[in-house]
Order: sequence, then structure tokens, then C-alpha cells
Amino acid sequence: MSKRRRNKRKNKVRRDDLILENEDFENYYKLQQIVSEKEWDEFITTLKQPLPLTFRITNVEPSKTRLDKLFKSNAYNFMDEIIIENEKIGKPIAIEWFPNDLAWEITNASPPGSKTTQIIESLHQNEENPSGLVVANDIDSKRSYMLYHRTKKLASPNLLVVSYPGQHFPKIKTLSLNQNSEKENQELKYENLLFDRVLCDVPCTCDGTFRKNPESWERWKTQDALAIHKLQVAISRRAIELTKPGGKIVYSTCSLNPIEDEAVVAELLRIFPKEIELIDCSQNFPKLKFSQGLEKWKVIIPKQQKRRIKQPKRKMNKEENNQNQIKIQQENNIKNENSFENDFFIYEDFGQVDRKNSLIYPQHFPPKNEELSWMNLKKCMRFLPHFMNTGGFFVAVLQKKMKENQKENQKENQKEIKENELNQEIKENENEKENQKEIEKEIKENEKEIELNEKENQKEIESNQNEKKSKNKNQEFKEEPFFPIIMNFPKKTISISEEKLKESRQLLHDSYNLNDNFPYNLFLGRAPLLKTLVYVSESVRNIVIANLESPINIINCGVRSFAKDFNGYRIAQEGINKLVKILPENRRIKVTKDEILQILTSKSIPKEKFSQKTQEQMNSLGKGNVIFVLEMNDPDKNEIYVSGNVGIKNIIGFVKQDDSKSLLHEMNQL
Repeated sequence: MSKRRRNKRKNKVRRDDLILENEDFENYYKLQQIVSEKEWDEFITTLKQPLPLTFRITNVEPSKTRLDKLFKSNAYNFMDEIIIENEKIGKPIAIEWFPNDLAWEITNASPPGSKTTQIIESLHQNEENPSGLVVANDIDSKRSYMLYHRTKKLASPNLLVVSYPGQHFPKIKTLSLNQNSEKENQELKYENLLFDRVLCDVPCTCDGTFRKNPESWERWKTQDALAIHKLQVAISRRAIELTKPGGKIVYSTCSLNPIEDEAVVAELLRIFPKEIELIDCSQNFPKLKFSQGLEKWKVIIPKQQKRRIKQPKRKMNKEENNQNQIKIQQENNIKNENSFENDFFIYEDFGQVDRKNSLIYPQHFPPKNEELSWMNLKKCMRFLPHFMNTGGFFVAVLQKKMKENQKENQKENQKEIKENELNQEIKENENEKENQKEIEKEIKENEKEIELNEKENQKEIESNQNEKKSKNKNQEFKEEPFFPIIMNFPKKTISISEEKLKESRQLLHDSYNLNDNFPYNLFLGRAPLLKTLVYVSESVRNIVIANLESPINIINCGVRSFAKDFNGYRIAQEGINKLVKILPENRRIKVTKDEILQILTSKSIPKEKFSQKTQEQMNSLGKGNVIFVLEMNDPDKNEIYVSGNVGIKNIIGFVKQDDSKSLLHEMNQL
């Protein structure tokens, strides 16, 4: 553990030492009426309690079946005997609104989990190899790396993690429909990527997370929501622009504040009155408890802040001074016996606000009466902590409207796409032989050209690396780009040579004696060394190919599948469940339960410790990288796969400690 991390833990204040009180917070939300007077005490009491312990079982195979059975047959039965702080925690209870009994609560807990993880699970729920993809973005590159780390156990080739400010998310190109990216040296056609669904989880003041972050109680201020509102609108606006007609945008915050919630949604409806609409999703999860969106709220700022802002930079003349005194008198008339109202300006209309020197803008206020009828803000959902013993958060679902001609042409377009696909397939079959001859000629010409340009490319790579090192720390962080290892690029300015990609393909081929059916085109490597190869879906690959000349800032993507070492490319454990289906069967060695335990718990094992049957498999295969397979007698249980290497005398397993523990748990050996 690093010194910095130790200091963080050492200096962390215990929850019992914190003051979970904020008079301004309580007065503010009483005035906003986000909760009824009858429920107020329960709301505040719940908000001051820590979040309960929860867990969720992943909804992606093979982990889902293994973990679900292990939990129900084993862990569930003894959890009521566990004692924490002199109390038994009790048996977990399945959360009734969460599908398939995959979320469980302990002492009335709430379902946790990364939003990105659950979206990936949803994408793979009905098909193993879906055509879609998930693009996950965070402005902070460190958080983006953590996001990928949290999702890597799902082993989804359909994931692309990038890092951009949300309000400046770039236009991402992808290959046009019917584009055959495997054909060499063709002229590629592109289109801008638009999304079917966008989750817009914006930065916020996070007062719904007080249970998780109790230190935030004392930091809460009324004006913080006013300051962040503009950014929330900008990010959400960009999300709408990137959504297909007919697509949906989910706007969410972990704030209870209407300035960050309904006020943002109302402003988006003003900006896109003919393009988006709020939709009712209450029936999707009928057992979820929430309150409807507000149609009226107040804008509140501290008077001390207001007076400081209003101080003029120059000396006022007599007339200006008189006008200022009149305004101050008008503001003082707002006062009443309540001390909160004595210290804060409480506005219900923008007409009361000093328009020149204020933190307040018209969009902070509730819609006018004529707007309320078509905005339908009651379709928003506010989830308060005491409803289901959760944190507090807000959700609004917007749908991008389809134009009438788009609706009429949608069916025709689908038919046309199918016809084009058939016609293209017929043409490709007819011209296959001629194309092959042309390709062979082009390859020879390219090889000569590559030899001439290789030195120039190498210089360019070195200069790019030097530029990267000399960058100021405050400048935007950008990763080296990914490249598909199979494609010949038609006269593109890229930072890697085709010769380098060919070397990588050859090394991969030699490591496993691969046949022509192996999907080289779905493996990407990061320039310039291609030390690691990731397995991706066609949808992710098409984005990478379309953006080769001006690469997007990809933090990571797909499933880590191969890592370069002294034996060529070894199999990465993260991608083994995908690779076992596409690598030659002769790279598999069947082992017993005791043998797999040795591999998982030892760094190196002599061959003689394995059974005669296993040794015969090793000898017939020879040395090299392999997949050790533990077959299950129970048809309901999945096989277990472990990456390793067969040497002249010893066997080595390539499994990280965390992965070993997970596999051992699944085998019920810990």
C-alpha cells in the first residue's frame, strides 16, 4: 500500500465524529416541497443513516449461472449467522423490482452497481454477440481507466471507453452500412455515429449521496446548484444532438435539487421543442417507488453573496444611489419572521432579480403556465432515500421524435438494406477470382512502398513520442491509438506501418498455428509496439478503422486477449472464454480438478506431478501456450478454463491472483 493511500485512510474522519446537520439544507428543501410535511422526519432521518450493505450478481454468462447457484446453494444458508457490530445481519432478501433475482439486500438494502456494467449486461442479455456497442465516456482519464477495470470481468468485445468533456464530445465516424472492411485497399465510406440510447449522468452537487458521503453535509450550499446548471444543460444538449431520431436520452443526477433536475429538463425542452419529448417510464418497473417531477420551485441565494455581487466598481451618483436603495428596500420586504428567509433571497420569478449582477438566470425558474401543459414535467422521477432505503437521485427519460417522412421511409430503408446486402454478396462471389489477382498485385506494390516509407514512419513515431513526453501536465491526456492487425490502409497518414502489423499477425499465427478462418480482423493492438491484442466486435472495429487518420482518445476497448512475451503471444485470462471458441482445439489440454488447483495455486509445476493422461496430451502438443480445461460432469455447470504454458519440464499458469481467487471460489475450494 502506498504512503499516500495510508495517509488518506489515516486522516479520514469517522462517521460518528461528523456533524450530520445543515440548517440551510433543511430549510431549503422544506421550501422546495420535494417531500410532504408528514414524510419530512422520515426523509431526514434516513438521509443521516449510512447506506446498507448490498450486492448484485452479474447478468452475463458464464459468471451468472455459476455465481447464482453458488450463492443460493451455499452462501445464502449461512449468512444469517454472520455478526457485524454485535448484530446478526440476517438472510439476504431478493429485491422485488430487480429482474431474475439478481439483486439482493441485507438488512433492507438497495441495489448497487456501475451503470455502465448494467448497460453492458443488458446488451448481452439476449444474444452472446450483439451487433450494438456501448461507448462509455468520462472527462477524467483516471476514472475512465477505473471504469474499464470494473467492466473487464464481463469480457465484452462491444465496449469502447473514451475520455472527453461531455459538452464537447466529438463527432465519431463509423463505416457506412454494407461496407466490407476486410477488403484490402478499398476506398472506405463513412457516416457519423448516432446513438440509439444515451445515459447522460451529469456532474451535480450530489446531495442525494449524503448517506455515502456524510462529509458533504457541512459543505452543502444553496448557490452551488445555480453554478453547475449551465454545464448540465450543455452536456445534455450534446447528448441529444448525438441521439438518433426515435432514440432515448436518460438524464440523471444524484441531486435532489430542482435547479439541477426539472429546471435542466425544462430548458432542454425549450431548446428542442419540436425534437424531444418527456416520456412516462413508470410502468417499466411498477414496484419502484418515486415521486413525480415538480412544476413549481423557488430560486434561493444567500443575501450576503447577493450584496457582495451587487457592489459597484465605481462610485454611484445620487440618482443611482437612490435607485439602489429602493431595490434594497424591495429585497428587505421579502423578510419575515423565519431566520432562513431573513438570510436568503427567495425568488419565485425572474422579474425580482437584478439582471446585471446576479448568479441567477431565467432558465433557473419554473416554466410559465403556458409551458407547463406541453412540457409534462410530472413525468420526471425523483427517488427519495426513505422510499426504498436508497440514496437520492433524479431521472428523466426524453425521446427524440422521428419526422413523418422518417417513419414512412423506415420500413422501405430496411428492405433496401437487405436487397443491397444480397446484391453485394452476389457481386463479390462473381468477382472473387479477379479481385484476388488484383489484391495480390496491390500487396506486392504496397510492400515496396512500405519499405520506402518505413523509415519515415519510424521517425514520425519517435517525434510523436517526444512530443507526448514534452506535453505540459495540465494539457489533455491522450492515449496512443489502436489499429486492426489485418487491414491494409489505403494511402492513410497513420503512425504505424503495415509491415509492423504483418509481423504481429505472423507472430500470432506461429504461436497457435491458426487457420484462415481465424478472425484476425477483430483483433486490435495499440501503436506502436502492439504488446497487447484486444478482441472487439465489428461495431467497435468499424469505429477504429473510420477514425484512423484522426484517432479518437480511446482509453481502452474490447477484451484483453493476447499479451506478447518470450513465447510469442500468450493467452490473457480476461479473454479466455472468447478465445476458447475460436482457437484450434489442439491448444486445449484436459486436466483434473486436482491439477487445475495446482495450476491456480502454484507459480510453476513439474510435468511429472500431472497424470499420465495429461502428460501424453502435453507431449503430443509440444511446448507452447495452451488452455487448460476442467470439464464438469454436471451438465448445468460450465467448464473452467485457465491460461498457461507448457515448457520442456514445467507448467506455468498465467492467472492473476484476483482471478485465481474467483476461480477457486467457483470450485468451492476456499
